Amino acid sequence: MLLAVGGEPTKPALRDELLAIGEVEETHRSYLQRLAALLKDSTPNSEGDPLQQAEQLSKNGDFDQAFSLLCNATSSKEKVRLLLQCAYELQTLAVEKAVLQAFDELTADEQTALLKVRWNQDFLTQLRGSQKGTTKDTPTALSVPTNWLEWLSQLDKKPTWERALYTARQGSAEWDVTSLLMQPQAVAEFDELLSKVGSTTSLSCTMRFLTC
Repeated sequence: MLLAVGGEPTKPALRDELLAIGEVEETHRSYLQRLAALLKDSTPNSEGDPLQQAEQLSKNGDFDQAFSLLCNATSSKEKVRLLLQCAYELQTLAVEKAVLQAFDELTADEQTALLKVRWNQDFLTQLRGSQKGTTKDTPTALSVPTNWLEWLSQLDKKPTWERALYTARQGSAEWDVTSLLMQPQAVAEFDELLSKVGSTTSLSCTMRFLTC
């Protein structure tokens, strides 16, 4: 909350997310609310063009709020361009997945036009690893897992996955394992995949990281 209120730039979206957490002791909640009140700048007004608002937020360095607005914006080249900026600055798997999904939703002509800018092309290629192709038939968004089970499943399907270790590092900070642990079937599937993937000697380094 201190980061949200006193950081540079401030992060109203993070402030709102923290206040929305349900299971917080009342004395702690009261303290958080007092801190939150110091940040008068609320989530951006819903009126107006979200792309224009996101553009201004990006110029001000507030990429968290810009990303929040872009999630609900209509698919367009401008949306993808702004999401690429957010992904570069925020470096989170959630933003990367949003970029690739938004790119997949463009028409082939829109994708081609966007990729005429070399930086866009290079960064999208980086997000995909070694994947090539720009057509809508390429399911690039699926290459970004949202939990450990999806991560292992992808590693099982593609042992040479270049971004496996990077994604594991990011996931260790972003993914909540609680929901996975509450699903016995998912835990069993995870254990089975872990044994299967871990038996591949070429993956020993990655698996050591996961085990730790």
